[in-house]
Amino acid sequence: MIALPNLKVYHKVDKTYAFTNDQVTFTVSYRNYGSVDASGSVVKFGIPDGFELISSTKGQLVGDSVVWNVGTIKGFKTGGLNATQDSMKITLKIGPTASGRYCTTARISCNNGLGWTSNEYPNNQTAVMERNCVDVVKRALLVDKTSDRDEYNPGQDIKYKIVFENSSDAGWINGGRPGVRLSFAHEALATPTSEAANVLKFRLFHDASEAYINFANYRVSYFINDPSMKCLYNGGTCATGWKN
Repeated sequence: MIALPNLKVYHKVDKTYAFTNDQVTFTVSYRNYGSVDASGSVVKFGIPDGFELISSTKGQLVGDSVVWNVGTIKGFKTGGLNATQDSMKITLKIGPTASGRYCTTARISCNNGLGWTSNEYPNNQTAVMERNCVDVVKRALLVDKTSDRDEYNPGQDIKYKIVFENSSDAGWINGGRPGVRLSFAHEALATPTSEAANVLKFRLFHDASEAYINFANYRVSYFINDPSMKCLYNGGTCATGWKN
């Protein structure tokens, strides 16, 4: 048997859901599991359509990929683990036309041994389900602000118009976890028309094989309309208003 370099590359993402114009950061890491040095090693990370490269700690943009010409990667020797591995971070911005699920891959190759292509799972053993795919949807809460003039002099009044909408175009995501369901409830109110406060309750269920899902990957947006509330409460100028 002839000993060869044995390169592996893995990657993970800092969030598995995102909205258009958000930024997501991928960490791409490699390791040489063989005992022989790998020569001419190259790591490539493909950028999905509709995404824009913001920064990369190593490598450079070549076509639609971040290419990191690593060169020689040391083979494993006792006490020399750190020399066999390294990583880079890539930050992408999601464009306005992106929509749906994006599953990225990283590839590593060398001149004298075995390469590898990553898949949708990070190189972690954990009870919490993890994936590299990112679900992208449009922003649900939209805000637009306009003013009645572009230029003004000191002492003049400016009127602003703020239009907000809980858009129905946002779509739905499940984060890749099977059978995720959301339940909603609120505490009982003795006199609903006169109660000053209400407690909302949310709960997530799932059918994933792993014991847990990461609730940080989920966000619940809701909008409450009350015509009597026209300002943010403060004791001086707004006695009846929304409270933080």
